[in-house]
Amino acid sequence: MTVRGGTPPTADRRRRTSCVWMAIAAFALIINGITVTVLLASDGASAKTTGVNGVFDNPRASSAVHAAEEHVLGVVSLDADSGDPEISELAEQTTAKFRTDFEQFAENYLDEVRTEGLQVTARVTAAGVSAMTVDRATVIVATSGESVDTAYPEPRARDFQLRVVVTWIDDDWRIDDLEFL
Repeated sequence: MTVRGGTPPTADRRRRTSCVWMAIAAFALIINGITVTVLLASDGASAKTTGVNGVFDNPRASSAVHAAEEHVLGVVSLDADSGDPEISELAEQTTAKFRTDFEQFAENYLDEVRTEGLQVTARVTAAGVSAMTVDRATVIVATSGESVDTAYPEPRARDFQLRVVVTWIDDDWRIDDLEFL
C-alpha cells in the first residue's frame, strides 16, 4: 500500500524517526558545548571557556591549567640527572593524599630512567579543563619532546597525554591525581 506521492508508510516513519534522532543529537551537542573548555595558547597565557554565548576568560580555569602544565613538565622531564630536589619540589605541589603515591611513582620512574640513561626535553603542546567545580578541576595535558638513552642515542620523538586532577587548597592548586593516557 502507498500513500499520496507513492511513498510507503515504513519509509515515511523512518524519515520522521531519523529527523527526531537528529534533533535529539543536535540538542545534546548544544548542551555539551556550553561547558567545553579549551586552552587556546599552550604557553599558559589564559584558558578560554567556550559556551553558547561565545568565548570568555576564566581565570580560575587558567590557573588550574597552568598548575597542571607545570607539574606535567616536571614529571615528563625527570631524567638521569634528576634527583631528590626535583622530586621534593614536585611532591610539594601535591595533596597529602596523593603525595605518597607520587613519591613512590617518581622513585620507581627515576630508577628506570637512570638505568636507561634517559635524557628528555619536553614542552606542552595543548592543555585544557575537561571538568571543573569551585575547588577541583580535571585537566588534560599533551606534551611533545625528544629523548635519548643508552639504547637509542639518536633523538626520538616522545609524546604524552596526561589527565591531571587539581584541588584548590590554601589558595593554590595542588595535584591530586595524575594518569598517563
